[in-house]
Amino acid sequence: MPSWLSASALLLVGCAQSSVAPDAAVLDGARRDGALHDAFADTLDAADGCMPPPPPYSSLVGSTFPPLDGLFDCAGSPWSFYDVCGTPTLVAIVAGWDARSIQVSLALTERYLDPFPSLRVVVVVAQTEDYAVADGRYCAMWRERYALEDAEVVTDPEQRSSVLALPDDYGVGTVFLVDPRGEIVYRARWTAEAATILDEAVSELLRP
Repeated sequence: MPSWLSASALLLVGCAQSSVAPDAAVLDGARRDGALHDAFADTLDAADGCMPPPPPYSSLVGSTFPPLDGLFDCAGSPWSFYDVCGTPTLVAIVAGWDARSIQVSLALTERYLDPFPSLRVVVVVAQTEDYAVADGRYCAMWRERYALEDAEVVTDPEQRSSVLALPDDYGVGTVFLVDPRGEIVYRARWTAEAATILDEAVSELLRP
């Protein structure tokens, strides 16, 4: 089991992965009375004019995407998801050892960045091929290898994105579509079928 599937990754135990909105009871259980809020409590102050939505946070459809503070861009500058406000965002969590991560990285520019210039694309590079934590050099290599110059490619030295995992996956190779309010409108492990649904969801979210 990859080392990043830590205790924090199991905050959502008891929840099944879903690409449709769960009912209120399931969502409330997933939120664990603000367990993800506790993990990101230090991000609740405004920074650079942006204020993260209020907790609770979860990784399920219909819930609020967590701030993911403590990440860094490839140059080593601090990064947080809500550094940019009010923008529809596609998030991909990737690792060098995961085939789905490679597939989604290959698809991002042609499928989303080029056709949808108003869509913000974030790529969290969590680990290398050897399960090591990705650093700035590996981040830059990933950005260049997959032509992601127009995306926000970031590293996760504390493996904080592991809180997005569900019990039946490691989180990597997973994509999230987040609306301008911070609500997750689609979540899935990358497959051909998931990509088709995501295409439709992006088009719908960006419709004038």
